Amino acid sequence: MNESMRNARKQWNKLKGKGVRAHLDYIFEYYKGWLFAAACVIFLAAYIINMAVTRKDNVLNVFMLNAAGAQYNTDAEASKFMEENGLDRNKQQVIFDDIAYLTPGGIANSNDMAAAEKVTVYAANGDIDVFIADAYNFYYYSDTDLFADLRDVLTSRELEQYKDSIYYVDRKDIEERQAYAETDDAVNAKPDYEAAAAYEKKDSFRRPDPSKMQDPLPLGIIVTDAPYIRNNELYPETVAILGFASQGKNKENALRFLEYLYK
Repeated sequence: MNESMRNARKQWNKLKGKGVRAHLDYIFEYYKGWLFAAACVIFLAAYIINMAVTRKDNVLNVFMLNAAGAQYNTDAEASKFMEENGLDRNKQQVIFDDIAYLTPGGIANSNDMAAAEKVTVYAANGDIDVFIADAYNFYYYSDTDLFADLRDVLTSRELEQYKDSIYYVDRKDIEERQAYAETDDAVNAKPDYEAAAAYEKKDSFRRPDPSKMQDPLPLGIIVTDAPYIRNNELYPETVAILGFASQGKNKENALRFLEYLYK
């Protein structure tokens, strides 16, 4: 018998007749390391089982960048959408995210950096199905792979339905911005916040004309006047543009959400 076991037996013999509390105190003191490890294993197992039992299928992720609706309740609105579209709240979930704010014109502070990183991570993980943003930031992200070409998402009938609201970006412009981003000039450039603000204001915004582009790409739909956007005052001063994420996993419900905006 090794020394530790011999000492343990001696201690246990000393506890005879001293009641349950003394035995419990000794067990906790002597075996607390093992007890802690066992408790962690049990907790982890319970957590995994709970997640498996209560996990809900994520059937739509709507990301609203720079939304301004002070009274907008994302959870309540997501629940309304689920109810109106016959989704099962016990087994499914819809997420409306309107927290992030990114200064139009470029990253100005740590909050902007956090917002930009959030968009990047969510998009890469396929956790964005619908992306709505103020006009400048939609343009800002149009030279990435965030947005799907509307011709790959909408039917010909739907493209015709929204033709007067489609937001185009010239492929040539995208390629030029991507090339510029690799230069020292881009690194040292100072953001023009005034120009960005002017670009997206409702009274000064001009929808890009695809007839003047070499290779126009339909990447978004201007939804500023959609009843849902207007009634909830989500973008009261700026133009709002909606796009479908290229890595989105819930195309059907994303299209339902577009229709929902106009009810």
